[in-house]
Amino acid sequence: MIAKRAWLYCRVENGWDWDSYEFMELQKDSLKQFCQEHDLEVSGTTTAIGNTISELEQVVNCGIAQDTFDVLVVTSSILIGRSLTDLFRITEQLAAHGKGLCMVQDNISTIQISGFAPLNLEDMP
Repeated sequence: MIAKRAWLYCRVENGWDWDSYEFMELQKDSLKQFCQEHDLEVSGTTTAIGNTISELEQVVNCGIAQDTFDVLVVTSSILIGRSLTDLFRITEQLAAHGKGLCMVQDNISTIQISGFAPLNLEDMP
């Protein structure tokens, strides 16, 4: 079985809080552990500070163009933009190129990962 390649996306609200960088490292460690437990090979990590979606869009666009990952792994859906529209846009963009999105704390994945029920976008209203 070939391991799926995962790209980790870690984000904190701001870089001014004394514990924000520590929290970023905790996110990264948690996502790496998740990948290890689910046979995902970590191919890279992006860390971001702030509420902007532009870094995430850049990760998605580069990942698609350079084929650097099969699944984007994030801690939670709250780290993806400011609205459900952002979440669905990113998810659809990934799916259109055969890539998946896994939100670890939400227990949701758009691709088959052991222990996760895949989210079928065609079943969405």
